[in-house]
Amino acid sequence: MSQVGWAQRSPHLRLRTLVLVVLSVVVAFMFAATAPATAHDQLLSASPADGSISPKAPAELQLTFSQAPMPGTATIVAQTNTGVSVPLPKPTTNRGVVTVGWPSSQPAGTYRASWRVTSSDGHPINGTWTFTYGLSAAQSISEPVSVESTNSEGSGLWVALSAAIIVAILAGAAVLMMRLRRRSE
Repeated sequence: MSQVGWAQRSPHLRLRTLVLVVLSVVVAFMFAATAPATAHDQLLSASPADGSISPKAPAELQLTFSQAPMPGTATIVAQTNTGVSVPLPKPTTNRGVVTVGWPSSQPAGTYRASWRVTSSDGHPINGTWTFTYGLSAAQSISEPVSVESTNSEGSGLWVALSAAIIVAILAGAAVLMMRLRRRSE
C-alpha cells in the first residue's frame, strides 16, 4: 500500500483538511486568548482595613496587590460619609503596593475610598472600602464613590488583538480555498 502525498490527494480532501486545521488553530487561539482573563491580580489588603475604626487619621492609604499593576494606571478617590470628595494626591506604585497620602486636614469621620488599577494581565480591576477614624462608631455612607476610568484600553487590547488575528487566519484560509478551487477546475 503506497502512501499518497499531499499534492496527490483530491482537492476536496485537501480543502477539508485545511479547513479543519484552520478551525483548530482558531479554537486553540480563542482558548489561549481568554486564559489571561482568569488570572486577574487580586487585592490582598487595604490599609486602613475595610470597616476599621481607629482613634487617629491614617498618614496614607495603601493597597497591596498579588502582582504589580501596570505603571501609571492606579487611581484612588475618597469621599466623606456625606458624599463630599476628599482631595488626594496622585498615587504611587512600588511593585504590588499602591500608596496615596491622606490629607491631615480631614476631620474625624467615616470615609469611603475606591480604587481602580489595570492589572498586570491588562484587565482593569477595581474595588471600594470604608474606614473610620476619630469616632467610636462608623457613620452611614450616603453616596457611593466612583472611580473614573484611567485606562480601559488594556482589556480592549486583548479583544482587538484576538479579533485581528482571527480575521487574518480566516482571510488566509479563504484565499487558500479559492486557490485550491481554481487548481481543481
